[in-house]
Amino acid sequence: MTVKVSTILRYFWGWTSKYRVILFMMILGLLSNSIVSAVIPYIFKNMIDILSTINSINKESIISWAIKIVLLILALRIFTVIIWRFFDYAITRLELNVMKDIYLKCFDYLHRHSQDFFNNTFTWSLVKKVNKLVGWYEKFIDILFFDILSTSFDVFIIMIFLFRESVTIGLIFLIWIVVHVFLQFILYKRIYKYEISSNEYDSRISWFLADTITNNYNIKIFWSLKREFHNFTNITSDWQEITGKCWILSSWARWFSWFIVNLVQFIIIYICIVSLDKWIITIWTIFLVQMYIISISQRMWDLSRVFRRINQFFWESSEMIEILETKHSIKDKENAIELKVSLWEIEFKNVTFGYKNGANVFDDLNFKIKPKEKVALIWLSGAGKSTIVKLLLRFHDINDGQILIDGQNIENVTQDSLRQNISVVPQDVVLFHRSLFENMKYGNPEATKEQVVEVSKLARCHEFISKLKYWYDTFVWERWVKLSGWEKQRVAIARALLENAKIFLLDEATSSLDSESEKLIQEAIDVAMKNKTTIVIAHRLSTVMKMDRIIVLEDWKIVEEWSHKQLLTKKNWKYKKLWDIQSGSFLGGNEEEENNFSLEKEFV
Repeated sequence: MTVKVSTILRYFWGWTSKYRVILFMMILGLLSNSIVSAVIPYIFKNMIDILSTINSINKESIISWAIKIVLLILALRIFTVIIWRFFDYAITRLELNVMKDIYLKCFDYLHRHSQDFFNNTFTWSLVKKVNKLVGWYEKFIDILFFDILSTSFDVFIIMIFLFRESVTIGLIFLIWIVVHVFLQFILYKRIYKYEISSNEYDSRISWFLADTITNNYNIKIFWSLKREFHNFTNITSDWQEITGKCWILSSWARWFSWFIVNLVQFIIIYICIVSLDKWIITIWTIFLVQMYIISISQRMWDLSRVFRRINQFFWESSEMIEILETKHSIKDKENAIELKVSLWEIEFKNVTFGYKNGANVFDDLNFKIKPKEKVALIWLSGAGKSTIVKLLLRFHDINDGQILIDGQNIENVTQDSLRQNISVVPQDVVLFHRSLFENMKYGNPEATKEQVVEVSKLARCHEFISKLKYWYDTFVWERWVKLSGWEKQRVAIARALLENAKIFLLDEATSSLDSESEKLIQEAIDVAMKNKTTIVIAHRLSTVMKMDRIIVLEDWKIVEEWSHKQLLTKKNWKYKKLWDIQSGSFLGGNEEEENNFSLEKEFV
């Protein structure tokens, strides 16, 4: 997806236009400053012209008039300082307000994307893109006001005074400005493709660095540092070559700008001198023209830098704008209602679902979970044991059929109201870089410290937390170096207990626990499941023995369904054979049958 320049400008104008009063006052202040800056040299020129005519007859009146002019200039200088002070305040307020708005917009829009989006996107890349967009708004406003608008106003006002002095000089000045800007634009249009390549390589370097740092453990155990260093050397060499070309061309653009500025300055001064000889202009007009040329020349000299920054602005801003332009794949319907439930009955009705890559497809899946019933889901083959949980939470939309809670289609209710009625203990527990107390009460922000401690004891967390230096105020550090797998799992169970929703989902909730820890935590799970409609996904059959019903799936279809005791009575059924394997009673069977039901094969 390629973002157009007009799209980027539309976003920036949309954010900025909210503060039109501040924007208008800034433009007015900038215009006033340009007028004052151009008027002062013009007043000086006219004052000196009149002072040069002083004689004994008009001396007193001219000196009195000149003093008033000097005071006027002083007043204008003070006025300029006041204008700039006001402008600094206004631009600060504008930039800070809009930058905050952009942060909030990106935060809200990003988090409304589907889980697939985050699974397929590098986390730090998203953070970097958000920061780039926010940072470039500040730079964009600075370029717009200090470089583009300020220069445009200065040139416009100066042109008025130059045409008053000499139409010829005014025309030369105007032609210089137009030709210089046009040629610089054409030149940087050629440089733009190198700017794009340079930025792409810069992103590749950042990505490669982040990827290797994240996988430092793998680099060490696979002794691949030399190989990764070689790959990184190739990337940086390509970056060096393309960036070098870009810088060299930019250098030529600056040299060209310097040449044109000095050439025009020579031509204008030459014409002034010739006109002076013919008494068309005064010597002080040459002084005025020179001051104007010096004022504008620096702006023209900086024009190459401005074009380069504009190119960079469009490229780097487009990365995040592209994400903002990407439509959410999972979103509430316009007339979505709040989920209202009392029975907590769940039904999968003729559900058909397939991932975008065509893998793992349900075809006409049907089952119902009664209010407060506890159901386990066991997979015999295929990956994606958590797919049903994801569908129930509406992390994916089904292709056909319905998922109902108390008869309400979950596609017709708001996602927030759906998920606030479901407590989840996931297989891969992710905790915030915050205190344990904040992590546990995340599902119930109003929970007290006493309530957190209470559920912590139920989840068998309190014992290991009490051994930490800061107890519940201990921070969970990035990448979970502070907590082991089983400790994170217990925190997640405590979090779900505190949320206390009437639908309870356990997705391999004891997968990281040893047998002893599993027995301890099973009590907490039993408490959590009490009086709740429960779905348990597990590969350890010992964790599903107490379920009211066990659903066995193979090739994404239900093949067996009953309670644990009833399923064990079916000697040739798959569940019975799996139970024998896990309980250790599958001894003495033939090798072929044992291999067919090996855990490595059955639980992918």
